[in-house]
Amino acid sequence: MVGLPGERVRLVAGRLEVDGVEVAEPYLGDTGGEAGAPPAGAGDLDVRLGGDQYLVLGDHRAASTDGRDFGPVPAAALTGRVRFAYWPPRRLPQPD
Repeated sequence: MVGLPGERVRLVAGRLEVDGVEVAEPYLGDTGGEAGAPPAGAGDLDVRLGGDQYLVLGDHRAASTDGRDFGPVPAAALTGRVRFAYWPPRRLPQPD
């Protein structure tokens, strides 16, 4: 998930920005293009999310069907339960 309710998300020339701040995406690897993203213009996006909307993007951007194709996802469409989290460490409960 790259975009939370109320945020402005831009994906331009392979660079992801959330509320004007570039987001580092080292997990994309080297799939061709800037920061491992598809070539400039491929799947560009500029969206302001509503109060109950989220935006998801795939890790393999050149071949992913994601929020660039189907748009923001309403909160009601998200289901799941977190059973275990290991990343990022700063969000994990700290031992007493």
